[in-house]
Amino acid sequence: MKQYMKTKNICNYNQRDQSYQILIKVLLIMVLYRIMKVGILPFVLVKISIFELLLPILLIISCILLCYGGYYIGEKFLSKNQYKEEECLIDGILLGLLLPVKTPFWMILIAVFLTIFIGRYFYDGTPIGMPSLIGILGIIAFSIWLQMCHLDSLNIDSILLEFIEGYPLNEISIVSIYLGGVGELVSKTSPILCILAFLYLRKNIKWRIPVYFIGTYFILLIFSNYFISNSWVNIFKYFGVGNIIFLSLFCAADMRTTPVTNVGQILFAVFLGIFTYIGTFFFTSYLTIILSILISNFFTPLYDYFGNYYGLKYCSEYTKY
Repeated sequence: MKQYMKTKNICNYNQRDQSYQILIKVLLIMVLYRIMKVGILPFVLVKISIFELLLPILLIISCILLCYGGYYIGEKFLSKNQYKEEECLIDGILLGLLLPVKTPFWMILIAVFLTIFIGRYFYDGTPIGMPSLIGILGIIAFSIWLQMCHLDSLNIDSILLEFIEGYPLNEISIVSIYLGGVGELVSKTSPILCILAFLYLRKNIKWRIPVYFIGTYFILLIFSNYFISNSWVNIFKYFGVGNIIFLSLFCAADMRTTPVTNVGQILFAVFLGIFTYIGTFFFTSYLTIILSILISNFFTPLYDYFGNYYGLKYCSEYTKY
């Protein structure tokens, strides 16, 4: 286990500086896509006002600036040089992509607080996507609680619509789904863009995790739905409107606390796919994937223990020694 811990540190810290820069570039492309899809294009078609045109830009800027503010406070009063500015920027961009465009400012404040002070500083050594997922999970839970309190004046229903994925799939074509014609979240409406991002990032992330995760989940989805609906189209529609591709790429395939052994990454991804599939019987797929990723990270030492036990190589695609 000592050899495993030493190798884990080498793999994580040697690779992450360069990977952060590449990851930020890809996320900025996602931001531009969302601004074009939700803001510029509807404005050109005279479907939204100029204020609604600015909403996706304001959301991203607010999340980034608030994350930097929380980062500054955390580094000044809680710790010294514990995190890099690139990590803070990634947190802000991910929040801006995962939150609905019309999220009220006070809810953004809650999400940023949970991301920075709970996700970053309370849980030391969390993965890149995990702090943002804690913020999103808190917003979902808080929105459900407000809806149960029947506070209709806060317009919570429109926010929850993106989280519960209440889309009429029978009325939507599969081409529209995969080209981004459903909903407003880039994480749930641009699977093709996410696949292209994976092809670009595959040398800078632990590519086994998204591949085996999506493969496991998709196989289980086929066995459970094909015999019921008897339609491949419906299966691909359901898979397309979910956010499994985005979250598996930018949140599950992190560098900090996921396994570093090859077999550990495969075990992590396979069990993550199984957990996600089982959870969809009780929750929405969005909430299920977030919970599965957060819970699975706690089993990382166990997965790497098996990888170390069988003497497999450590993250050979990243570091040569």
